[in-house]
Amino acid sequence: MVLLTLFAMITLCALPMFFAFIFRDMGKTLTVSMVLFFVMIFLLNSESAQIISRIIPMGQLRLISLQKVYSINFCLFVDFLWNFILYFIAGSAFFTYRLEITGGVFMDKLLKLEKYQLLHNSIYWCGMIGIFILGFFTADTYVTEVMGTTEEIASSLADIFNGMVYDSTFLLIIMSAILALILGQEFSKRTINLEVSAGHSRKQIFTSKIISYLIAFNLMALVYPVSGCIREFGRFGVADVGMFFYNIIKAIIYSCLLNSAIFLIAILICCYLQDVVKATSVTAIIIFGLSLYLGYGMMLRLPVGFLPTYQIRIVVSMKNFFQPIAILVGCIWSGILVLLSWIKFCKCDFK
Repeated sequence: MVLLTLFAMITLCALPMFFAFIFRDMGKTLTVSMVLFFVMIFLLNSESAQIISRIIPMGQLRLISLQKVYSINFCLFVDFLWNFILYFIAGSAFFTYRLEITGGVFMDKLLKLEKYQLLHNSIYWCGMIGIFILGFFTADTYVTEVMGTTEEIASSLADIFNGMVYDSTFLLIIMSAILALILGQEFSKRTINLEVSAGHSRKQIFTSKIISYLIAFNLMALVYPVSGCIREFGRFGVADVGMFFYNIIKAIIYSCLLNSAIFLIAILICCYLQDVVKATSVTAIIIFGLSLYLGYGMMLRLPVGFLPTYQIRIVVSMKNFFQPIAILVGCIWSGILVLLSWIKFCKCDFK
């Protein structure tokens, strides 16, 4: 119990340190940290305090004081995960800042370039708007059938969000094809050649594209359930704020992890084919094939547990926050695909 208390305190103290590295400004660091601490206090006084207290350090300290810790190992794992994420992001921010000071070629410029290109890409915005409209007008269908054809009736806004995340796997075909179309254009139009000629290393270019494309298309994937929640807000409202945020945060974290594995397939195909038409076509066919296998595999009870799209459905169907199999599947798929993409990217001719 002493070890758990120590880890919870370290994790709690890591939060302002994290914002200090991110903002590099005393006023912003103090303000954002205080706001988040008050949000934690608010959540710990909601109806879902018992669930939320297990996954935030302040709640763990409360459980320790009340001697209601149900699993020390789980709490230690959550603290370790929080520390890893916070210190990893803070370390990355510090490393980028150090490069800026020394005047070296740093990734921040490439990330800004990728951000600018995506924000001014009409194909990307057409995809975002189309998915928003689709989610907005199909939201009513999830009221009576939350998780596919289970005939389970939605009882809250969180059910709508989870149900739309559960069903959003079919949208991965469209989103992956759009990703392949945009990234494929960079290969076809030899935009990457210009970045190499400008003096950027292949490692920086590859990393900036992985980060920017995964962030951009995970946001696109979240537009679908968010638009549905906007449509159904008047029907359900937010009765239990704590439980709502618990379900939303869980769905977003696992959705980003597992959807990234699918998007990395499109990136891998672009690295190998280096042609916009071929990459888009092959990506759409492969993702459609995986979706088809998922559908028939679930009906015929074939092995589908290795698919990230299946794990997304399992995660949103269960109440437990910690899903080790889903994390393992997402990490293995992402690790292998990033490695294969990097190996091929290094061999590409950008002269």
